Amino acid sequence: MEPAWFSDYRKKALEKAKNAALPEFKYGLAITIKPDFDFSTLIGGEAKVKAMTKVPSGVEATEGNAFPKKFESFFKEFEEDTHKLFWLHQAHANRFLSITIPENKNIEQAIEIDESVEKGPLFETIFIHAKKGSSSKIILRRDGTLKTGYVSDDIRVIAEPRSKIEIITIQNLPKDCTAIQRRASRAKKAAVVNWIDLCFGATYTKSDMWNDLVGEEAQGTITVLFNGTGTQKQDFYTASRHLAPYTTSDILTKGVLNKQAKGLSRGLVKIAQNAQGSNGYEKQDLLLLSPDAEADAIPNLEIDNNEVRCTHGSTIGQIDAEKLFYLMSRGLSKEAATRKIVEGYFAPVLEHFTDPQVREKMEASILALLEE
Repeated sequence: MEPAWFSDYRKKALEKAKNAALPEFKYGLAITIKPDFDFSTLIGGEAKVKAMTKVPSGVEATEGNAFPKKFESFFKEFEEDTHKLFWLHQAHANRFLSITIPENKNIEQAIEIDESVEKGPLFETIFIHAKKGSSSKIILRRDGTLKTGYVSDDIRVIAEPRSKIEIITIQNLPKDCTAIQRRASRAKKAAVVNWIDLCFGATYTKSDMWNDLVGEEAQGTITVLFNGTGTQKQDFYTASRHLAPYTTSDILTKGVLNKQAKGLSRGLVKIAQNAQGSNGYEKQDLLLLSPDAEADAIPNLEIDNNEVRCTHGSTIGQIDAEKLFYLMSRGLSKEAATRKIVEGYFAPVLEHFTDPQVREKMEASILALLEE
């Protein structure tokens, strides 16, 4: 049974959802990436998820919403969105997972969460608490068998001083699904939070990621890899916010779009007034395989302190004709040469997967989309 304070939070969230507007889905005068889903049909209820979790010894992982009062900090420390989709998630959340990494423990084995969504809508909330001096890696894989469906998640990470955590999320939902993803982390003094987000599925994906560096010398990276084909629409927002001195961040977004797919990468590096000595970098790299595919990149820097280093770069283009010609001159067909180029394009991200079986699955998922 959920605690009274959380039941009250749900009620307030439902009231806010009634009056809140949907996200605009429009960025500037010429960029619109809007889903076809009818959000007025969203209601609460039970979701059906076939899940398997591998938890190494010493790690505390609890399913359900009967979490203790200490988890109130996950609602107080994180900023709230103002749009309707955020409040609908908070009101209707129907699956919960809480993970605690013990203090001063180096967890060598990855914490693995495999989810197959069989019935929705799914509103999943995951709390991750990396205690002082801990080190860990979490891998979340999500696919499904549901047809037209709605899957929303809200992942929140608190990294205590000197902790290090890497969170890898892999979304490969059926093509008729709508996916709303929200990830947020708070890295305290000398903590390290690394996000790796891979998106292959869903007809529409909206993914928002915040890496807040709130403690001195905190570090954080965000790496996004996506592959779209057919009529998929993908909207990614990544933000590194330097809120303390001598913090370091790096954002990398890489996407490949085929057929009539549409992708948008919006990025932000923000350096607060008190964050002297900080270093932030952002790179967006989008590759088009079809003349009908569409990509946009919107980088943004907000710098309120002069004693910092902050840079960004964006590229959108097609496969280099010279590279394609070279590979074809070595006996490869145009299709095989394209596959090789895409493999190399994603290689820097796939290197994070040390398990050869996992890496092979990721490569297969990427290349399969080229053939659809």
